[in-house]
Amino acid sequence: MFFNFHCYTSLGVSKVIIKGKISNNRVLSSREEICVSDSPIIRRYLWKLGVGSKSLQLLVDQGDGLSYTIPLDGTLFLEFGLKRCSYCDEIIPRATRDAICDLCRDSLIYKCQRCIFEGPGKPFDVKCTLESYPCQLAWKHARCYSDHYLYLGRFGNKIKVGISNCRRSEGKYYRLIEQGLDEALVLSKFSSLENVLAAEAMIADQLHLTTFLTFADKIQLLTNYEKTSEIVSLYDYAEQLLELYPDCKITNIDLLDTWGQIGTNRKIKTVSFPNTLAGEVVYSRGNIVLVQPVEQQTSEEVVYAYNLSHLKGLEVLTTD
Repeated sequence: MFFNFHCYTSLGVSKVIIKGKISNNRVLSSREEICVSDSPIIRRYLWKLGVGSKSLQLLVDQGDGLSYTIPLDGTLFLEFGLKRCSYCDEIIPRATRDAICDLCRDSLIYKCQRCIFEGPGKPFDVKCTLESYPCQLAWKHARCYSDHYLYLGRFGNKIKVGISNCRRSEGKYYRLIEQGLDEALVLSKFSSLENVLAAEAMIADQLHLTTFLTFADKIQLLTNYEKTSEIVSLYDYAEQLLELYPDCKITNIDLLDTWGQIGTNRKIKTVSFPNTLAGEVVYSRGNIVLVQPVEQQTSEEVVYAYNLSHLKGLEVLTTD
């Protein structure tokens, strides 16, 4: 799937439209994702984008270091079992949103993950520098001190500010796909996680932007999408960013054509922690999939919205 992006500079918007694409490679990482279980376990949702095509899939760990994917399209039936910790395989409550047990929340590898949100070294209560790092994991440290970018993303009429590492295996701009954004301004200027986190906090404060959108926010925005008379423009934000960073280039990435139209006027109801996922997939974007029951059980016509992030750690019992 190709998308268009434009380059903003202090001189204005470039007239050159460049074509870019997301790479579609993804494998399980032996350092942080693979654990052994008697049943297949969902590790994450995954978008694979190619020339003129897109595919939403669930990445499932077989328990022996190998994985397979379940396409989320057409009519399907998935039955889920227990939910397990992504790090140690212990059974955890189904309502655990991030698929991690209490014991593993204090583990070394999870503290490294928390550095992304709290700042380098803060989960360890030790300052992290280029020369000295409390995690003692060279590969994690190298990632924290590699290139990052900051983005302003629009979902419907809501704009958020976020960050991502430039070296993601799925592709540099995969974070924007995960978020299901309509479009984004990308500012690539930051040589470390610490620098980009400081910029994110400053821009969120000065431009009065949120740093996150909840699943409920996204469903509400989708519900009202067709009723929105005026879409917020990112162009004015590009001008403000250039005032803050006059020497940098800002890239505008348009993803709206990637998702297409919802194509249903039915009421959207959210299924928080499902036992099954059954019906016909009628729309998907980011971590959202809308499923229409094959046979409506009530007079009210609805589609059900599933948060794919919450499926992580669930055992897959049945697929049809």
